[in-house]
Amino acid sequence: MKIAFFSSKSYDQEYFTSSNEAYGHELNFFEARLNKYTARLATDHDAWIWLPYTGF
Repeated sequence: MKIAFFSSKSYDQEYFTSSNEAYGHELNFFEARLNKYTARLATDHDAWIWLPYTGF
């Protein structure tokens, strides 16, 4: 499965990459926020995940 992550930070990438080792999905991380201009980056992906900044 090919998955796009939006608004990702380095700690998100580390966590999801490590967690994915057992599954072997193709993960693509984008620092850009998901919006009408960046949505095209998810083309050809099976799923997308938006990681909202919580301010912590």
